[in-house]
Amino acid sequence: MENKVYHNKKASRFEIETDGKYAYAEYLLTPECIAVTHTFVPRELRGRRLAEKVVEAAIEYGRKHNLKLNPVCPYVQTYLQRHKPDIEVVDINSSFIDD
Repeated sequence: MENKVYHNKKASRFEIETDGKYAYAEYLLTPECIAVTHTFVPRELRGRRLAEKVVEAAIEYGRKHNLKLNPVCPYVQTYLQRHKPDIEVVDINSSFIDD
């Protein structure tokens, strides 16, 4: 049975729970941007494409809310190079926190 991605707004992350462990993509939001800052998959859950699923959920959230994507996390940068989703991406060196 395939686990679904859950949007844990309180923790600012998209996550999948499997066997009592969590794979997730953490993010920061501004009114214009979602910055995916970190992805994590426990060692015993790797190889199941869980990082890809949580990143895709973050991208879909950005698309749905008309947000630019800032791929701070190196995994997200690699994902974007491979998949080139239809979403506007801001420069990885740009600031994602409003001053």
